[in-house]
Amino acid sequence: MDANTSTEARKRSKPEDENYRPPKRTVKIDQIATATTNITTPNKFATLTEDSEVPTTAENQTTDHENTKPSSKKRSTHRSSTDNFKVLNINPSTSDTNTTNTATEDAKNTIPIVLRNKAKLENLRQKMNTNKINYTKASTTAQGIRIQPQCTDDYRKLRKLMEAEGHEYHTHSPRQERSLKVVIRGIPVESTEEEIIEDLNRQGYPVFKITRMNGKQKIPAPMVLVELERKYNSIYKLTHVVGLSITTEALRQSGEIIQCHRCQLFGHIQQNCTAEYKCMKCAENHNTHECVKPKTIAAKCSNCGGPHTSTYKNCNERSKFMKHNRKIDAIHIIAWNCNGISNKKQELQTYAHIHKSDIILLNESHSKPQHSLCMKNYMTYRQDRIDRVGGGVAALVKK
Repeated sequence: MDANTSTEARKRSKPEDENYRPPKRTVKIDQIATATTNITTPNKFATLTEDSEVPTTAENQTTDHENTKPSSKKRSTHRSSTDNFKVLNINPSTSDTNTTNTATEDAKNTIPIVLRNKAKLENLRQKMNTNKINYTKASTTAQGIRIQPQCTDDYRKLRKLMEAEGHEYHTHSPRQERSLKVVIRGIPVESTEEEIIEDLNRQGYPVFKITRMNGKQKIPAPMVLVELERKYNSIYKLTHVVGLSITTEALRQSGEIIQCHRCQLFGHIQQNCTAEYKCMKCAENHNTHECVKPKTIAAKCSNCGGPHTSTYKNCNERSKFMKHNRKIDAIHIIAWNCNGISNKKQELQTYAHIHKSDIILLNESHSKPQHSLCMKNYMTYRQDRIDRVGGGVAALVKK
């Protein structure tokens, strides 16, 4: 078939519709010459610059022989930063707000100092202004002037100033300066304190005091109280001491108010008190250990003046202090499906002590009447399942 014949055949196959449009011719993509523009930055996290030329390097030069068109200067629409990872402060007042919040939290966490002689407040204020010691509030209490330092540094400066000036005061130790007290159970009475201290030092826990604890009727018990710096709180993970398996727990609080053995007032201890001595037996101004009062003479309370010692549990002043300083907080309740409590009592006691729980509700205790379920400072109410295995509930309410 010659060329003329094929052309006529194509003409005959063409439809006579006037709206007919021939199909578009397709071209392979690799046949189209594309202009490539590469932009490089110092690193993949850097932003592009505005009003600056893109640097020409060997990496961003095109090597395609079809792209022979000279490249023009490209401009970007992003601004650059000298530090690619610098966080911009969009709100200038944010840093000031954070600083203010930190100062407020620090002021709440500072410990107050009580000036015992109220007449010396003005003299102390002048000294504080001279030494640039700030405080947020000063209020009158039954025990003296309660001064609230603005921060921890002000607390330390004020305490040092009051000691140098000879002012009588009482306060508390900051938490970070208090020792960590840990009870270690499982150490027999036959183990000496020197052996325990040597083994703990070898394991990386330098203790500065260890005390053998007593059980009922003041009989030495197989447990010791260890005091060390607060940063060594990993001691709770110890499993062996002097080659014996042991358990650790935090020292439980007795729940009673503390009393100073120096001035006999309540709410602080002798270590943080510089007030004048008061005798626990005769209420005179001397140390209790120096008292020569014979036993035939009745004692005298330095707080209420009654015929008893200052440490008497039913003292009227003690009851007033407890009522005045009683805090009504939210009730902390623990609800736990323990799936058997017999081997988890120690864990429950430690958790309840740390979180200061008021009520503990237990499901699936698996307890029987012959099993003991008691915790110190808690009243236990239980209902055991006797007819079959499992079940059992219990409620422990703080006294």
